[in-house]
Amino acid sequence: MVNISNEKAAATERRLLHVITQARVRFFPGTYAFLEFPLSSFPGAAHPDALALVRDDKVWSQLVPCEDVGQELFGVFRFHFSEGADNSGFVGWLAMRLKQRFGTGVFVTCGQNREEGGIFDIGVSRPAWLRTSSQISRRWLMAEWWGRSRTTDKGCSRAGQMSACGRKLSLGTPSDQTY
Repeated sequence: MVNISNEKAAATERRLLHVITQARVRFFPGTYAFLEFPLSSFPGAAHPDALALVRDDKVWSQLVPCEDVGQELFGVFRFHFSEGADNSGFVGWLAMRLKQRFGTGVFVTCGQNREEGGIFDIGVSRPAWLRTSSQISRRWLMAEWWGRSRTTDKGCSRAGQMSACGRKLSLGTPSDQTY
């Protein structure tokens, strides 16, 4: 069920800072592109590895792994939220943060997975990805937004591994990791 919170900006900030500490984030390796095909070519032209498949009145557009520099390429990461988390406003809030910090816009594809509190795939353009991949990471998200207050006695956060644990995952790494 979609929640619509009615609150002041400071309360939204506090709520979303808390919600994101409970979220799981996955950074996808490589780059992705939106590839189009005619409506009449469905379902045969749909890629089984597409992260998103949407249509308008003329074409299907699918977000698929792609390294072709002739395409508009994106880096992709995904958030899943704890059951019952009030994540209303999260997409706009995150987009604003990324724009302010890195100067990049984002695209968002949202889907429904009732067992995972919704799906949010976030993408940034390849130039922004290359420029900021070492910064848009789980470490940056934690340090920038959450601080270091949510750590266990081992010095690692509940939501993922901080640099104190010797691990840093950035969007530029060739791995598919979930935290």
